[in-house]
Formats: sequence, structure tokens, C-alpha cells
Amino acid sequence: MVLVPNPAVDHCLHLLLVTASRLQRLWNSTRLKTPGCGVDSASQNAFDTGAAMGLIVPYATYMTRKNGVVRFSMFIPTMNNFVSLLCALTIFSTVFSTLIQTQSTLSRTGIVEIIKQSGPASTGLTFIWIPVLFGQFDVFGSILCVLFFLCLSFAGVSSLIANIELTSLTPAGLWQ
Repeated sequence: MVLVPNPAVDHCLHLLLVTASRLQRLWNSTRLKTPGCGVDSASQNAFDTGAAMGLIVPYATYMTRKNGVVRFSMFIPTMNNFVSLLCALTIFSTVFSTLIQTQSTLSRTGIVEIIKQSGPASTGLTFIWIPVLFGQFDVFGSILCVLFFLCLSFAGVSSLIANIELTSLTPAGLWQ
């Protein structure tokens, strides 16, 4: 097998490395030392996995002892944090590399301000920058973009089903 150099891949890797070095300079380690940061992280994780709403209850009703609720209650948040970190690195690298390419005079604080103003609750990071990321891969990127948003829709609907089941189980338990 002969490996043929691909300039598009080399360019993307170069942009990723440049963005990573710039993100390292933006990293604010003093924020990690504040007591509120741990509480914010734990509450974000709890709401992100549905634990704060008690979503483990409907899932646990379908599990046997062999499945182990405790094991899954440790595995799910760990994987959630890993995937969230991976997605954050991908999206922020896309934002930084795209803005640096298109507006080379933009400062670091300017880029951070653009990220902060990217829609309510950072929806712009998903609905603006993900298509930009996949748009760099031509037709294959368009297919990946459609698949990404289909998977995102499926994740939302499946979470909604668990929420509906939780709200139907709660009154049923009160009336018994």
C-alpha cells in the first residue's frame, strides 16, 4: 500500500496544531482553582447525562442485576465527559482555524467574543460551525453533515422518550 500525500489533510492537521497551540495560550488555569468550578462541572455533568432529572430510574427498570446500575452510572458520565471534551476540541479548533484563515487581523479576545455571541446557549457552535467543519470535505463532508444532524435529532428524540417515561412513571408510583 502506497500512501499518497493529501494536501487537504496536511492543511487540516496544520490548522489543528496551530489552533491547539493558540488554545493553550488562552487556557485560564486560575478558573480551575475556584471552588465554584467543581460545582459547575458536576452540575453540568448531572444535567447532561439526565441524572439531575432522575433519568436513571426509567433506565434502571429495564436492567437486570447482570447489567449493574452502579457500573453504568459510572460509565455513562465518564464517556459523556470524554465525548464532550473531544467535541469541544473539534468545534473550537474549527472556529479558531476558520476565523484565523478568514480574518487574520482578529485578536484572541475577538475570537472569544465571536464564540460567546454564536447564538443563544452556544447553539451557533453546533448549527453554524459544524457545517463549516464538514464543508471542508466537499461531497463527503455534506453527507457527514447530514448524518451528524440526523444523529443529533435521534439523540434528542430518544432523550425525550426517556423524559416522557419518567413523567409517566412518577404519578404511577404515587397512586399505588
